[in-house]
Amino acid sequence: MATPYPDRDKIIGPGKVFKIALPLVISSGIYASRIFCDRMMLAWRSETSIAATLSAGMAAFMLVSFFIGVVNYANAFVAQYFGAGRPDRVGLAVWQAILFGLAMGPAIALFGRLLSPIFRIVGHQENLAGEEEAYFLILTAGAFASLVTSGLMCFWTGRGKTWTVAGVGLLGVILNLTLNWALIFGAAGCDRFVGSPWPLAGIGGGLNALAAWLGYDPMGIMGAGLATIASDLAILMAFLILFLRGGNRREFGTWPRSAFDPGLSGRLFRFGFGNGMQMLLDVGSFAVFTLLMSGYGDQPGGGNVGAASGIALSIHALAFIPMIGLGITVSTLVGRGIGAGDIPLAVQSVRSSRVILLYYLGFIGVFLVLAPELPASLFFSSATLNPATLSLTLYFIRLAGLSLTSDCFFVLYSHAIRGAGDTRFSMLVMGFCGWFLFALPCLASYLLGAEPGFLWLILLFYSAVAAGIFYWRYRGGKWKGMRVIE
Repeated sequence: MATPYPDRDKIIGPGKVFKIALPLVISSGIYASRIFCDRMMLAWRSETSIAATLSAGMAAFMLVSFFIGVVNYANAFVAQYFGAGRPDRVGLAVWQAILFGLAMGPAIALFGRLLSPIFRIVGHQENLAGEEEAYFLILTAGAFASLVTSGLMCFWTGRGKTWTVAGVGLLGVILNLTLNWALIFGAAGCDRFVGSPWPLAGIGGGLNALAAWLGYDPMGIMGAGLATIASDLAILMAFLILFLRGGNRREFGTWPRSAFDPGLSGRLFRFGFGNGMQMLLDVGSFAVFTLLMSGYGDQPGGGNVGAASGIALSIHALAFIPMIGLGITVSTLVGRGIGAGDIPLAVQSVRSSRVILLYYLGFIGVFLVLAPELPASLFFSSATLNPATLSLTLYFIRLAGLSLTSDCFFVLYSHAIRGAGDTRFSMLVMGFCGWFLFALPCLASYLLGAEPGFLWLILLFYSAVAAGIFYWRYRGGKWKGMRVIE
């Protein structure tokens, strides 16, 4: 057996796990903040825009999710090669993900063009469907940047070197938010921070000055889409430059003679297929949910269900997505333990991650249930405040807070078994739970005239069942005998 890397024995307790996870949690949090701020700015513009960005954004993510799942599985290969003491194979594994992302980008753009009428087909109102279609087309056209970036990130996340990912992500989100402000609101900017205390007033004034210098007309949701693609391209270029540095080329083979390795690429697709299908089934079922929520439109009492749901899910994402960073850490540490033949290391890493997760939930989950007014207030300005929509939003935020616990444990145990290679089981579970316990019951309830709150209760049930199944699979221990590298 190859000699494992000497630092593996240090990664055992919650403190050591947290040290590795923190940059990834920050990076995931930065990504969540970008989504959150995109939707927040669009909510300042109109309720239609926030509803459109949720449904169209989820539809675009559904289209790309399978391919991202395959690309992201390069993380397990990097982790296992690194744990097995074979750094020469790390760069080549990442290249398979990069090439796959480049190859799939044009196909996603084409599918996006073909599927763009879906919002009108499902019966959304014309003004909503128009904004959805525009946003969807922009995101799918630039999807290749997200795919390639996901593959490049595996070079650092798979080795536990995660501060680089956090740093580049922070620069990307600053660029994204700056462009959002200028393109969504145009040369006039936005008066949301006028009269606000320092430093908000100064930040708003600076962003308005930039918007005036650029001189664009207000683009609304199209501006948000263009800002997202521009920042994605900037992040891709930054990661690529770092990946090809001289030290990385020498130690990890990041500039091989031949970037394509048929055998390694085949293994990445074979193991990544289950990971990709799990993402597709999971995201697809959620896309159905968001399309249905947008389809409710304005309720008799005046509240906009799509806008309220979009705000609640944005707040949920801000709380939940950082825990995906912890899940990636678990997957990395399990993969490293498998590669080094050290199962106790993998098990202890999962236990330590669970401790971190419980502390997190004890604060964030309770906050969302007991004090939803504070995060909701960020989305409503005096010009756009609709009391009926606000009331719906607070109700949905409380339900989102209740679902956070099972969602986080789902991430923990699903990433643990996938880090070892147990992706086929994950695919089958999400096919059953995501559609037979969530998407199809939501569709049936919607067609039968159920209230929107009932669909949220279905979401709570589905999340709890999925988390329980993955915990049962992890406890069964079959993952301990799996391996993805040769």
